[in-house]
Order: sequence, then C-alpha cells, then structure tokens
Amino acid sequence: MTPKKTVLVILASVTMLLALFWLLGAAASPVYAAPAVHAGEKPSSPTLPQAPLGTARYVAPTGSDIGGCTSAISPCRTVQYAVDQAAAGDEIHVAAGTYTDIHARNSVTQVVYISKTVTVRGGYSADFGAWDPAQYTTTLDAMGTGRVLYITGNITPTVEGLSLTHGDATGLGGGWWGDDAGGGVYIVTATAAISNCRIVSNTASYYGGGLYLWHSNATLTGNTIGGNTASASLSYGGGLYLLDSDNTTLTNNQISGNTAFHGGGLHLLDSDNTMLMNNTIVSNTASYYGGGLYLYYSGNATLTDNRVISNTASRGGGLSLYYSNNASLTGNRISGNAAFGSEDGYGGGVYLKNSDNVTLTGNQISGNIILGSDGG
Repeated sequence: MTPKKTVLVILASVTMLLALFWLLGAAASPVYAAPAVHAGEKPSSPTLPQAPLGTARYVAPTGSDIGGCTSAISPCRTVQYAVDQAAAGDEIHVAAGTYTDIHARNSVTQVVYISKTVTVRGGYSADFGAWDPAQYTTTLDAMGTGRVLYITGNITPTVEGLSLTHGDATGLGGGWWGDDAGGGVYIVTATAAISNCRIVSNTASYYGGGLYLWHSNATLTGNTIGGNTASASLSYGGGLYLLDSDNTTLTNNQISGNTAFHGGGLHLLDSDNTMLMNNTIVSNTASYYGGGLYLYYSGNATLTDNRVISNTASRGGGLSLYYSNNASLTGNRISGNAAFGSEDGYGGGVYLKNSDNVTLTGNQISGNIILGSDGG
C-alpha cells in the first residue's frame, strides 16, 4: 500500500470512530429542553428539565451500583449509591419504579441519606428520554423499616417528583428528649426545596408523621402530604412539624387525611415568618389543638388564599393560633370544619388564644360547627 493510501485509510478510520463516539454519546445523554411558558396555559405534557449545571447521574431498577452512574444506558441501581458518587451541584435522575433498599448512616436508617447540595429528581422514563412524574411514577418505599429521606447539614438540596411512602421513625429518635420524629422526611439545618412529591402513609410516634423540619427554612411546593400519622397519645404534626424553622414557605400543597394529637395537618412551633399560600388543607384530625393547622409561639405568619376545609379538633377545627402574634389571614376559605367535645369544643373554624394583632381580611369563614362553648 502506498503512503498516500495508508494516510487515507487512517483518516477514514478516525472519522468512523469519531462518528461512533458521537452516536454513543447522543444515545447515553437525553436531550434537555427548557419548559415552554405561555401566559394563561399549561403544556400538554412536561418537558425534560434544563440540563444540570453539574453532572447528571442516573438510577433505574434494572441498573447496577458500579461506576459513577453517569451513563443513561448503564444506570446505577440505588439512589443512595448515586448520591454517594455525586459532588455538590450534581443531579440524580431516577427512572420510574419502586426502590426499597434501606441504608444505615450515623445510627439512623433510611432509603436515602443526603448531606450535600444535590438534586434528586424522579419521574423519568426507563431510557431517561422523557420526564413526567405523573406518568413515570418513582417511589421510594421504606416498607416500615426506617425513614424515607434524611437530609442534614448546611446545604441546599432539591427533591422533586418522588413518591415517599411507608417511612417509620420508630426507635430513630431525632425529636425533643430523643422522641421519634419525621417518619417520611427528616430535615435538620438544611435549606431544602421539595416539590411535586407525594409524601403519604408515613408514621412517627411523636413529631411529624410525614415531615419533620428543625432549623430548616424549607420551600415546599406542589406536594401531596396525606395519610400520615403522629401516633403517640401526645403527638404533634401528623402531616408536617416545623420546629425553629423560620421563613419556611408552603405553596400549592395538598395536606389531607393526616392525624395527630396537636396539629393534624401541620404544627408550627417557634417558627416565625412562615408563609402558606394557595394550599388545600382538608380532612385532617387533631385530638386537641388545630385540626388543620396549629401555630404555637410562631409569630408573623402569613396565610393567603388557602382552603381549610372539613378538619376536626377539640379546639380550632380548622386552625388554632396560640401565642402566635401578628398573623395575617387574607382571602382564605375556612369552611366545614368542626370542634368536638360535649363541654370542650372551641372554635369550629378558627380558635385564637393569647395571639395579639391578628388580621383577617377577605376570608370566607362559613359552615363551621362546634359542640361546646365558643365560636363557630
């Protein structure tokens, strides 16, 4: 073969190899697109989120926990393994399926332990080419053997598009005096963003059957928090419990069917400047204070355009404010709630005690009932 022909053969071979590598890369990486935004309308189906600033790592039920999880065609098997491989700023993309693996870290057990700023996002198709949490259901199921998520540290993680279920904090402590807290999700000192998740059928003995936040100014958006229980005879926050968590924001969440002694849906303690906007708080039950919502020593709360419906408690069927000054309630619908007890039912819709400068503007408070003394 002449030198000229040899050079041509080498060039052709290199060109073919480069083309092959390009094709493999295209197959291994989904094409990302920014969601279209049009005033007054919603897209017919979700588009893939924008490409991550960090590295994307992939998890699927058919994967294997080897390598760095960076290939969509060779994903890892567990979310915890992918989180362990990740650096700050990375995203973990989780394909549809149910993940039941339990991991022990620092004397606590859970499906996923997060101590770094990462994004964990469910709702992907098996090939990661499509994203729709409603269609591609991604479930982290603790099967009653520990919590689902444990998030800790001075970090800002994001959790999105997951179903978090069957967490149980029994024997895991984490609350005041070492009492059990945070059956589904436990967050301490982290600024977490949780969106479009289903946090359902979790339990803790004392604090936060669904979620427990401590020193954590979280943002919760578009979640379903339902059927969770704080089960002890003196328990707090069936759906959600906030402790020393100022500036937390809850928007467009549905909080329903949760149960506790105080604060069936939500219980806030020493959590100032909390904002609740456009949430639906329905059919929650408390044995004593705050069927839907209980604010205790939590000042400057803002409740706007929420629907607080068909909740029950002994005092404050819909909501109860106790030593919670300067609250502002605007444009809320508070209806069909009940305070029960033949001699101890107070405030079917709203119960205020030792709470100064509370402002109510443009609310619909109707159809609430009591069995007892004061205030329908």
